[in-house]
Amino acid sequence: MFMLEMRKQSHLKKYTDLFRDTLGAEMWTLLMEEMRKDCGWLKVLNHGDFWTNNILYKYDDQGNILDLKLVDFQFTRSASPAMDLQLFFVTSLCDRTDIEHLTEIYRVTLNSNLPKSVAPLSRAQIQAELNRFEVKGFIVAACLLPGAVINRDEIINYDDTTEEQFSSSVEDSPHNFMYRDATYLSMIEPLLMHYNKV
Repeated sequence: MFMLEMRKQSHLKKYTDLFRDTLGAEMWTLLMEEMRKDCGWLKVLNHGDFWTNNILYKYDDQGNILDLKLVDFQFTRSASPAMDLQLFFVTSLCDRTDIEHLTEIYRVTLNSNLPKSVAPLSRAQIQAELNRFEVKGFIVAACLLPGAVINRDEIINYDDTTEEQFSSSVEDSPHNFMYRDATYLSMIEPLLMHYNKV
């Protein structure tokens, strides 16, 4: 659905052609291969669904964040920290320039909580992991982001749909409208530009 709908956007067509030709059907295979590779000691407990909707914030009277808590731990697993970070960066940031700063905060915080017997995580190590999981970021942008940013009033009421609508061709899928959402389109172009450089 993603490629089909993005090709209809004249300014995005060039990216979809590139991704179709370079990743195509191998996208999921590439991600699975990366997930199976042993990343040595570089495994942490991943939330699994790490985005702003699964973070509760506590504010002071001036609106400053005092504390936060993560919720909804149904997809936790031991894996590379890049798994959660890629999901968060794609779904929850308005500006990709924040990634370097947030990655450094993550790295410093992780290192401060490691036992003294474990070597600290270097900038190069965390960047290598983020690079290794760029394909996950792309998959999230293509598959999950449309549903994450869609206007609540436009969400499909599945009670009003028929089985035939979901068994029809990809071109007629009831989900296609999500890829035409203005918010999604404003977010996907910079992401496609980024993944084009990777």
